[in-house]
Amino acid sequence: MPAFILFMNDITDADGYGAYLQVARTAPTTGKVRIFGDSTPLEGTVPHVRVIAVEFPDRAGAEAWYNSPEYQAAIPMRQASTNGFGVIVEGLPL
Repeated sequence: MPAFILFMNDITDADGYGAYLQVARTAPTTGKVRIFGDSTPLEGTVPHVRVIAVEFPDRAGAEAWYNSPEYQAAIPMRQASTNGFGVIVEGLPL
């Protein structure tokens, strides 16, 4: 079953976020970025503008990427340059 890592955030330091992206891209992954952009609210209050969704073949792949030493090194850079949150959620069977 596919799994997704979703981030919603507001960028507070564009240069720092750019540096984060460069480091994050070095993490070995089976994931594919499916969404990367600013959202347009349709209903309710959206807490953060930027939405990123990375699809993985399964939860184990998502967790392996997130917990990899390469991505763990990038996390403080993301946290220092954005306000937001991230979650892992399972998708529907393909």
